[in-house]
Formats: sequence, C-alpha cells, structure tokens
Amino acid sequence: MKKVLSKIKGIDYILVVISTCIMCFSVNLFFEAANIVPGGFTGLAMMVNRFSKAFLPFEISTGLATLVFNIPLLIISIKVRGLKFMTKTILGALSYSFWLIVLPHSTVAAHDLTISALAGGAMMGVGMGLILLAKGSTGGTDTLAALIQKKFPYLETSSIYPVIDGIIVIVAMWVFGVLPSLYAILSVILSGRMANWLQSGVRGHVNQAFIITMKYEEISDGIIHLLDRGATLIEAKGMYTHENRHILLCAVSKRQTADLRNLVFSIDPAAFVIVSDAKDIRGEGFKAINAEEL
Repeated sequence: MKKVLSKIKGIDYILVVISTCIMCFSVNLFFEAANIVPGGFTGLAMMVNRFSKAFLPFEISTGLATLVFNIPLLIISIKVRGLKFMTKTILGALSYSFWLIVLPHSTVAAHDLTISALAGGAMMGVGMGLILLAKGSTGGTDTLAALIQKKFPYLETSSIYPVIDGIIVIVAMWVFGVLPSLYAILSVILSGRMANWLQSGVRGHVNQAFIITMKYEEISDGIIHLLDRGATLIEAKGMYTHENRHILLCAVSKRQTADLRNLVFSIDPAAFVIVSDAKDIRGEGFKAINAEEL
C-alpha cells in the first residue's frame, strides 16, 4: 500500500515540473520579447534583466534573477512552515528558474501585443492550473503573501498577492511603457481564468442546491437512490407566511444538476430551488480531506 501511495504522490511532483515548463514557455516565447510583465517575481526578474542589459557589462537572465529573488523567501518559509510543507514549492521554484534558463526564446510575436498577451496568458494559465492541481507553487509572490499572512493573520493571501502583483505591473509601466503593461493586465486576467477553468474541469465542477418543498421525503429518497447523493433536512420558517418550511441541502456534480432539477419538479412542481456554484466541497463522495492543505 505504501508503494502505491508513494507512486500516486509522485505524480504531483512530476506535474509540478511539467507545469513550470509550460509556464516558462509562455514567458520565453511571448512575454519577454513583447515586454509584457506577467506580474510576480517573473516581472521583477524581467526588469532586472532589462536593467543589466542597459547598465551592466554582463546580462542577468530572467531565470537567474527569479532564482535569486526566491532563495531568501524559501529559506524563511522553511524556517516558518517546515521543510516537509515546502517541498513542492521548493521543487516548483527551482524547476521554474531552470526552465527559464534552458528553454529557447522567440521573437516571433514580439511586435504583436495582442497575440503575445492572449497566447502567453492562456499558456501561463494552463501551467498555473496544473501546478495548483498538484498542490504546488513556484514560490514568488504566493510565498511572500503567505509569509505576510502568517505575520498578519487578519489578512487573506488572496487579497495580498494581487496588491503585490499590481505594484510590480505599475513599476513595469515606467520600465517597459504603458501599452505593454496594459496588455500585461489582460494576460494576468486571462491566465487566472484559464487556471480556474482547468481546476474546475479536472476536479469536477460541483453545485450546491437548496430545495424548499413540502415533499421532502420523496425528493430526498430520489436524491439518495437515483442520484447516489446525500441530502440534509433543514427546518425553517417562511417570514412572509410565518409557516414552517422544510429545506433540503445537497451537493451534486455539474453533470447531475439537470437530473436533480428534473427529479425535484417531477415530484413537486411547486418546489423552490436555488442552485449555486460550490467552490470547495470535501467529504464522502467528493474531494478527500488532505492534511497537506489544512
């Protein structure tokens, strides 16, 4: 059993290496030649590269600069969070810098900011989605945001690193110009959407449903036996009629959402149904609880 588990866990590490390769292709093939800063430490490294070309007798590559930025953060993170917790992040940061250095560069789309932003953003998003599926990271502003959140627990990492990336893009306007930076914002939005779409598609999009009905017994029986899902009964009170109501709460996959609606309204045409996206559902029948993510 241990050997099987180790093989499964090993897939995550392979995925980290593959995803960083895809992300670095987007930088080397599209972003660097068009001076589009994708935010994060990569953006800072691109500015260092530009500075070294203009003012130093030697060139500091984007990959090397990214590695130099990441090393002190990784050391601090290991001390704060432990080596075991940071293993995938260390691998991601090192492989990301490695791919930036060894992968070829291209100037094919250098003069077309639209193609560079769209193609680079889409490719970056695929890499980001894959590395998130592997529960990994490339370090950079994600790690910096996590350290800031550790120091100030009332802040959320999701609100910290956009601020950091925003500052980097603003500085990039001064270095590379306003127009490439505006396209950089477009590529960042696209890559984020692509990463979210990839995660939802691979893990399986999940919906939650609230069903207000008087025929809750029949509907819950259908959910359990026909959809093979569970349901929870919530006792409530309608504030307009002041009558007692029964609400069924259940979670279903995207494919089952239409089946759930058909089931409910075939039993109770007067039912009131609310279906919404569920960002993260864990437990039996859905995503397993993983101690590494807690």
